[in-house]
Amino acid sequence: MKKTIKLAIVVLLTVCLKHTNAQVEFMHSVGLTAYSFSNTTEAGSGYGINYSPRLNFLELGNDLNLSIGSHLGGGFSLNSRTGGTALLDIPLTCELNFGHAANSDASSDFGGFVGGGFGYNYMAYESTWGGGTSSTAGIYVDGGVKFMFREQSYGVKVSYLKGLSGSNAVFGLGLMYNIGDF
Repeated sequence: MKKTIKLAIVVLLTVCLKHTNAQVEFMHSVGLTAYSFSNTTEAGSGYGINYSPRLNFLELGNDLNLSIGSHLGGGFSLNSRTGGTALLDIPLTCELNFGHAANSDASSDFGGFVGGGFGYNYMAYESTWGGGTSSTAGIYVDGGVKFMFREQSYGVKVSYLKGLSGSNAVFGLGLMYNIGDF
């Protein structure tokens, strides 16, 4: 019985992947991201830089592929009136990329991505009313658009991290510069 199931899985994968191309390609972007967290007792926000490496591992069409990657974020801010914030954001994602910047050969001027995975976010903050920390690990979902503007490739992304325990949640909004020739 086990051999039959293994054989069925191999046949199914062979049939499903017959019309796809396995092409591994590294792509990345950099940018700025704003984060906001909330739970039942506190809320806060911070700003940081973002580095988004990804590895395209399965080409589903000319401008369509699956990738694994991250949108690594980190930063700090200081304000003489309200204190400061330090943050770290580490998601691991699987994403469907389509259209512009889906791969280095994509011909479209507009595209996007949608995906999900697991994420971790840590924020420490200090203000005139006190300070604290927020640490959230849980389900991460994201999406965004990619486009050409003045002959350069950019993107806008949104993300949401829902903590596995408690009511912690982190929202992110970022602007990216896609590195490469498009």
